[in-house]
Amino acid sequence: MKQRITYLRIHRCTANMALRFTHDPIQMDKGVMEIGTKTKLTCNYVRFRTESIRHIAWRFEYNGVAGKFYDYHVATGAKNPTSYSFITIPEDGEINEKEIEIILNDFRAPEIKITCEVDALRDNGYGKLHHSTKEAHEVVTVVDTADWSIKISPEPEHKRRIERNDESLSFKCISKGARPPPALSFSIKGQNLSEFEELAVVRHSYESQDEIVVEGQLNKLTPDLFENGNLRLVIKCYAKYAQRYNLIPDNDYVTPHVTLLGELPPRVKNSLAERLYGRLNNLSPEKIMLKVEPAKILNMLGTMGYRVVSSTTSLSNTSNKLIWTLERRKPGNGYVRSDL
Repeated sequence: MKQRITYLRIHRCTANMALRFTHDPIQMDKGVMEIGTKTKLTCNYVRFRTESIRHIAWRFEYNGVAGKFYDYHVATGAKNPTSYSFITIPEDGEINEKEIEIILNDFRAPEIKITCEVDALRDNGYGKLHHSTKEAHEVVTVVDTADWSIKISPEPEHKRRIERNDESLSFKCISKGARPPPALSFSIKGQNLSEFEELAVVRHSYESQDEIVVEGQLNKLTPDLFENGNLRLVIKCYAKYAQRYNLIPDNDYVTPHVTLLGELPPRVKNSLAERLYGRLNNLSPEKIMLKVEPAKILNMLGTMGYRVVSSTTSLSNTSNKLIWTLERRKPGNGYVRSDL
């Protein structure tokens, strides 16, 4: 049996007993900021039990333009909103020590860096106070969908009689008017088209500033693709935006990440790249780094035929590494061993 060896390494660090940020320092209630709609931002800091938060500042930056859009003096309760016209702080919005709601009024750039700065005061228990300031940022995607339209061709009302199971079928998904264009993908019966291996082909045929066209083709129409007693074939087109993540946040907390070492099947690579859009970094043909929780990547690999057979822990002065060994089921019978 052919052996294929790779490694999945999980890097963690011990949390400092002081003000710090989690591995997702700034979160949004949605994957993107959409022009004209309310977005909730959460500053995910963690304070030590003897620390008190004194001040929180929110800042933005795009194309060399930077500014502060909100000041919250926690100690006094004073709240100072922005004076920038393209950002509104809703009067009925939620604002507290960690959360703020904002509205972007017009499109300035496809990406904006959002920074959260936190000031804390710590009492060591003997009357000595220590002041600390930490900040973290995330680059978020901004989307203008006022003139957005999306359609799949052939149109839904188009009916075609399938005479033979070995017939092929071609189709397109067209997105217009959204800035920037979203990532498009096809699915059949809840599965991404790229997971059908030799049965399907997906390719980008055209992309401009506000339009994208993706073509798909089923080389063979097998009975398992159909619904309702093999009478109907449903192809769905998904438009997805994803937040761009930094591999290391701007603070002293090391972000957990997963490193895949070794050769992965093209189907697995393509599926990971699509599902983890913006969080996957190809370091070399046989080395991939992903900013994702270990449990999530293990679950994703499990849906693609992998199972865990062992795990080990490697300790050093600089990091803790957990290494899982998995094996992948081959088409048909048996398994191919992989250390992921």
